[in-house]
Amino acid sequence: MRKLLIPLLFLAQTFCANAQVKEVVLEEGTYNILKPWTYGPQDSDLVIRGAGRGRTIVSGGIELPPFTLSDSGLWCIDLKGRHPLGADIQQLFVSGERAVPARTPNEGSYFHPDGCEETVFDEGAGRKGLAVQAVSFGEDAAAVLSPLAGPDYPDLTAAFLHSWDITRKPVLDIDPEGRRLFVSGHKMHPWNEIARPGCSQFYFEGNVSFLDAPGEFFHDAEAGILYYMPREGEEISTARAVVPCTERLLAVAGTAGSPVRNITFEGITFEYSSFNTDWHGNDPAQ
Repeated sequence: MRKLLIPLLFLAQTFCANAQVKEVVLEEGTYNILKPWTYGPQDSDLVIRGAGRGRTIVSGGIELPPFTLSDSGLWCIDLKGRHPLGADIQQLFVSGERAVPARTPNEGSYFHPDGCEETVFDEGAGRKGLAVQAVSFGEDAAAVLSPLAGPDYPDLTAAFLHSWDITRKPVLDIDPEGRRLFVSGHKMHPWNEIARPGCSQFYFEGNVSFLDAPGEFFHDAEAGILYYMPREGEEISTARAVVPCTERLLAVAGTAGSPVRNITFEGITFEYSSFNTDWHGNDPAQ
């Protein structure tokens, strides 16, 4: 049972010593939302309870059409004109398990940079300045990137794991002969550069050639096709693909002078929230 609205079984009111407690009971089923449920001071002393004992589900995801088998043996979904957001798919869950964006090296392995040179073109204040980073790489990364130089890498993303942070950046350009790639963003911390030899590692996402390991997916946004390599034991007839579309499922909005108090959620499962990388990437974050 899937719902876009919230039918209430009943609204019960009981009384405490100093407050009137309101209770909202939700029917069993799945409630798909495209924006967060928002609560304010007027909702204080409210209990929201699922009648399904965990089978009352609030979902920020949208289920896609069933998979079909492609000629290459991959599973695929034709989304031409059907993807509800009309955007690239950066996150995917298959039968409740998070799928991995097609990457190289595969999960658990990494490239290691040879160094990084930064050119600052806007000093800004603190780390608000803007810069281009030229990351040099070894022969292992060169073997992967050299065939992609030119028009084949417009959606290529580099993810750097450096010390305690991760930084994700779209690749601006590749210099195969000089074995360098270029990304841009805020200036680096001098104590935690994105590509310091011995302290950093990185991998790439964003090319169909990286789709080579079970559990990986790739969305060809131009063609409107989603590809997935199934994990062992998954059945194409029963697999369910869900794309998270809502970044926040709940929002509580109060002020110091008008706070929100005593909102309780019971017996409700919250699932599938999104976090996407936009055109300028993600700056260092733990």
